[in-house]
Amino acid sequence: MELIRTRPTTLAALVAGGWLLTAACGAAADSADTNGTSVSAPTTPPASPPQGPATSAPSLAPVEAGRAMVDDVLRAVNAGDIESAAAPLCSDSAALTEIESAVSRHAAVRTAASTETVGDDFLAVDLAGRVGGHPVTGRISLFQEQPGTWCVYTFTAL
Repeated sequence: MELIRTRPTTLAALVAGGWLLTAACGAAADSADTNGTSVSAPTTPPASPPQGPATSAPSLAPVEAGRAMVDDVLRAVNAGDIESAAAPLCSDSAALTEIESAVSRHAAVRTAASTETVGDDFLAVDLAGRVGGHPVTGRISLFQEQPGTWCVYTFTAL
């Protein structure tokens, strides 16, 4: 079974804190051939290691870098700097409107105490503060759009 990662498309999925994993149809480890017998993938490693240059999986940015980005975005929002707050938005993010709204209503938001959800390439942090003089709660979520680089996917302060 092959696993495909997709960004969450519902608020419930975001609140649940992570990527959705869905199974895709494809070659399974065990399958039946045309005469009903079972065919299995080999279970022993090859006799010699593969030759050629070594490759490694793309590295993920440490969660500390994501937390620092959250702090930078909140600092920019609170300072009224839309350009800096919007700079790290993911390419498919729709959060610019929410950031502009918070800035235009003189936001003073901060992270809420001990309320973050962390995955391998996902970080979501609850927010609290005031917008337009009214108490608000919200959430900011970050993903790694490219290996090693965080981006802001959602921002809400309602």
